[in-house]
Amino acid sequence: MITIREMMKMGGGVEQVAKAAGVAPRTARRWVQDGIPDWHWTALIERSGVTPEQIFEANKSLRADSIEGQKKRARA
Repeated sequence: MITIREMMKMGGGVEQVAKAAGVAPRTARRWVQDGIPDWHWTALIERSGVTPEQIFEANKSLRADSIEGQKKRARA
């Protein structure tokens, strides 16, 4: 599976993807941790050539990891 970090690199880097999406670079950097909002997928697809399915899977993986981490912290 391709990661969002890899997708960003394929798109020319965070700054270029951010510019294409019309957001600040710091916002696009958060996507590496939080996932990419649906309404910004088009910019990343156009810049990097990834598919919607790849973004969906990367987002799903990030969110599953986040939920699992929250569960572990709650049990501690």
